[in-house]
Amino acid sequence: HYALKLNYDKNKLYLIPNGVEIPKNRRIYPDLTKKIVYIGAMRYLKAEKFDAKNLTFLLRAFAFLREHLPELTLVLVGDGNYRPTLERIVTTSPVLRHHVRFEGYQSNIRPYHYSSDIFLNPSLLEGLPNTVIEAMASGLYVLCSDILGLGLVGQPNSVP
Repeated sequence: HYALKLNYDKNKLYLIPNGVEIPKNRRIYPDLTKKIVYIGAMRYLKAEKFDAKNLTFLLRAFAFLREHLPELTLVLVGDGNYRPTLERIVTTSPVLRHHVRFEGYQSNIRPYHYSSDIFLNPSLLEGLPNTVIEAMASGLYVLCSDILGLGLVGQPNSVP
């Protein structure tokens, strides 16, 4: 529903159920934190003038979600040449300014997994993203775009 309002093709959006069994540190879903996390590179491909990680879409989608769920927080973990641009977008937006946190590069991402409810990967280009595997292993739900690296193209289980 939200993807359509943002002109995103609903056939290219998938919710991956957590398929990794975690014997300890199980997540208690009634105790949701209302935090969404993105962990990964913040890269802009200058030669192609292309936001391969699709992070501007992520910010637009989050701003839209906050209109309906104002208690949400978005945590961006990682670094790259596109981070200053993303920070500028956030600081100039009254909707995003106090609800998006940039954490920079982190060598220990486990606390971010366990303090969040959902992991987002809006990337347009990926191989097999370790961040998705790590998020699933921590018990997070993963919401990602339709990318070949995840083997999702043409799967019948798309989320409307």
